[in-house]
Amino acid sequence: MAPRAMRKLIGVLMLGGLLAGTARAATADAVEAAMKKAVGYLYAQQKNGIWEEEIRNKTGPENDPAGGQYGGMTALAAYSLLAAGEKPSEPRLKQALAFLTTTDDMMGIYALGLRAQVWTLVPHTEEVKKAIRRDYDLLDKAVDPSGRYGYLAGPDRKLIHNSTSQYGVLGIWACVESGEVPGQVGQDYWSQVENGWRACQGADGGWRYLSIPPEKGTSPTQQGFGFAGSSGTMTAAGIATLFITQDYLRSTAGLTCIGNISNPNIDAGLAWMDKNYTPLWADGYFLYGMERIGVASGIKYFNQIDWFQEGAETLVIQQEKDGHWEGSDAGPVANTAFGLLFLARGRAPVAINKLDYKANRPLDPPWNERPRDVANLTRYLARKSEMDLNWQIVNLDSTTEALHEAPLLYLSGNKPLKFTPEDEAKLQRYMERGGILLGHADGGAAAFAKSFRALIARLEPTFETRELPPEHLIYTNQNAQRSSWQVKPRLEGWTNGVREIALLLPTDDPAKYWQTRSHEKEKAPYSEIMTNIFQYSVGKQKPRVKGDSYIAEPDQELLDTENLKMTTVKVARLAYQGNWNPEPGGWVQLANRLFNRQHIRLDVKKVTLGEGNLSEYRFAHLTGTAAVKFDDKQMKEMKDFLDTGGLLLVDAAGGKAEFAASVSGAFTKLKFSMPPPVLSATDVLFTAAKGRSDCSKVQYRTFGRHGAAKNAPRLRALMIDKRKAILFSEEDLSAGLVGNEVDGVYGYEPIWATNLLTNIVLTVVSRP
Repeated sequence: MAPRAMRKLIGVLMLGGLLAGTARAATADAVEAAMKKAVGYLYAQQKNGIWEEEIRNKTGPENDPAGGQYGGMTALAAYSLLAAGEKPSEPRLKQALAFLTTTDDMMGIYALGLRAQVWTLVPHTEEVKKAIRRDYDLLDKAVDPSGRYGYLAGPDRKLIHNSTSQYGVLGIWACVESGEVPGQVGQDYWSQVENGWRACQGADGGWRYLSIPPEKGTSPTQQGFGFAGSSGTMTAAGIATLFITQDYLRSTAGLTCIGNISNPNIDAGLAWMDKNYTPLWADGYFLYGMERIGVASGIKYFNQIDWFQEGAETLVIQQEKDGHWEGSDAGPVANTAFGLLFLARGRAPVAINKLDYKANRPLDPPWNERPRDVANLTRYLARKSEMDLNWQIVNLDSTTEALHEAPLLYLSGNKPLKFTPEDEAKLQRYMERGGILLGHADGGAAAFAKSFRALIARLEPTFETRELPPEHLIYTNQNAQRSSWQVKPRLEGWTNGVREIALLLPTDDPAKYWQTRSHEKEKAPYSEIMTNIFQYSVGKQKPRVKGDSYIAEPDQELLDTENLKMTTVKVARLAYQGNWNPEPGGWVQLANRLFNRQHIRLDVKKVTLGEGNLSEYRFAHLTGTAAVKFDDKQMKEMKDFLDTGGLLLVDAAGGKAEFAASVSGAFTKLKFSMPPPVLSATDVLFTAAKGRSDCSKVQYRTFGRHGAAKNAPRLRALMIDKRKAILFSEEDLSAGLVGNEVDGVYGYEPIWATNLLTNIVLTVVSRP
C-alpha cells in the first residue's frame, strides 16, 4: 500500500476510535493550526498570482479546470482564503483578485458560481460592482428552462446536471445578496429553480448527479457519490438550493402564527441525510455542501453525529504535512480550499441557539412558527458586526456544551410553555452557567409571555421582572442607541444583580420582520435591539468559535480512576438575608477545573451566618451585589473565624461598589483597618510556584479596565498575626469564575478570575 493511502487508512481507523469516545483531535487550537497550514499550502501553490494551469486549453473539456472551467481554481482558492480571514489587501491575494476582476471570458458555471462568492467578501469598488453585474448576467442567461445548469454559460447547454446547477444558483444568490444587481431577481427565476429541483428529488428524499429520477432498487448507502442513485454530495446540493429558494418564495410563511412551518421537500432531504450521513465522507466538495446545509438549517446533528465536529476530526487527522488534503479527482488545491472553507465557515461563532422544545416530547408546541427568523437575524448580526456568525437548533436533550455554544437561547411561540421538572432544571443550569434565555412572544401572544414570566419565577424566584429602563447598558453601551429609534420595542429582563439572565420580547413581535427580512429596512429598531442584546451577551468581545468552550465538566477518565489521590478543600459559601449567591455556576466551574487539573476536590456548602456552623471551616467566601447589613451574632461568628486562623475571601460580584463599601464598613466596626492595602504584584499569592499561576500581570474586562494599573492585580489583604485573614476584592471574581463574557461586569477577565481563585485555593491547601 502506498504511504499516502496508508496514512489515510490510519486516519480512518483513528476516527473510528474518536467516534467511540476517545480524546478529541479537533480542538479549537488544532482546527486553527490546520487552517493555518492549509492557508500556507494554498499560497505555496500560487503561480503568477493565480491557481490555474500554466497553459489554458480553450477547446478543452467543459469540466476541465484548464478548459471550460478556467478561472474556477483561482476563484475557489481566493474564496477559501478570504473566508479563513485573509485580507483582500494581502499582496498575493490582491493579485488573484485582480485576475478575477478583469478576466471577462470565464464561462464555466463552477467557475462563475465560485467567483461570485468572492465578491461577498471584498470591498465593493467600482470594478467589483461591474464584475458582480457581469457574473449575474452570465448566470441569469445560462439557466435552463428546467431551472438547472450545464457546464458552460454559453447557449449550448450540454449535460444538464445537479452539480453545476447548485453552483449556478449559488452564484446568482451571491450576486443578489451583494445589493449590486440592478432591480431584483423575479420570482419566476426562483420558482423555476425550485420546481426543477423538486421534480428530480428521489422518492427516498435524496438527489442524484443527473437530473432524472434515481433508478429503482438501488441502495443509498451503496451509491456513495456515484451516478446511480441518491448521494451525499447531491443531496446536500438539493437541500442547500431549496433553502435559498425558500427564502425568496416563502418568506411570509408563519406570519399568522398558525403553528410550526415545514417544507416537505427540505424535510425529506434532511431525513435522507440524517439516515445516511457519515463523517467518513471526507471529500472536500461534500464537506463544503454539508457546511452549507448545516449553517442554513441550523441543524447540529445528522445521524446523531455532530457534522462539524466529526468533519473537523476527519480533516485534522488526514491533513498532510504540507497542509493539503487529498480527496476527490478535483485535486489537492481544490480539496484543500474546500476543506478550509468547511473549517472556516463551520467553526464560526454561534450567535443564537434556537430551542426546539418539541424534540422527543409528546406535545406539539409551536416552537418554529417563523422557521427563518433566527437564520435571517443571524445574517444581519454578522453583517453589522463584520464577522462570520452561525446559528443552530438545539433541544433539551442537547449537551451542556452544545447549549452554551451560543450566549443566547431563543424560545419562541404563541402558546403557554410546558416543561418537565428535568427540562426546567436544565434551563436553570444554562442561566447559572452564563447563558441568557431570550423569550419571544410570536404575534405578541400574551399567553406565551405570561408563561415565560412564570417559568423564570419558578427557576429564579428571588429575581423579579421589570421593563428595562432607558439607561440600561443594552441601550446605552452598545452600537445602536435607543434614543434614536422611532419605535422603541419593549424588552423585559431578569437580573441576578450582575447580569441579565433572561430577557423577553413580549408584545412587539420583531420575529415577524426577521422572518421576512423587512427588519433590514423599515423596521430597523427590531434588528438593532437584537444587535444590542447580542453585543451585551458577549461583552462587546469577539465571540468564541465552535470548540472553544468555557464550560468545564469533570474528566470522566479521572472519575473512573480507582484509588485516585485527591485533596479535599471545604468551602463555606456564606449566606445572609440578601443576594448572597448571584453566580452559583462559578463555583461549579472552578470545582470542575480544580478536579481536572489539580486533583483537588472542592466541598462547597451553603453556611448561613449566625447559626454557628462556620467554625467547621478554614476557608469561606462572602459575596453579593448590594449593600448588606450583618447583625451582632453574624459579625461575631466571622470574627471568631478570622481570629482562629480562617481565611475569608470577599468579592464584590460584578464589581458592585455598594456591596464592597457595606462589607468594608461592617469590618471597620470590628476595629479592622478597611479596606485593607493592595497586595504587591510580587506577593507569593501571585507567583507561579507549587502549581499556582503567574498572576503578577492580569487582564481586566473591557468594562472595567484600569488606567496605569490595568495589568496589576488589585486584590487587597488584611493581615492577622502575619497571615492573610481577609482577601478583599472590589473587582468581580464571582462572575469571572463562570467563564463567559458579558457586558457591565467590573472585574477580571474570566481566565484571570479563575487563576486567582486557583492560587487562593492552593494557598489554603498549603496552610498548616
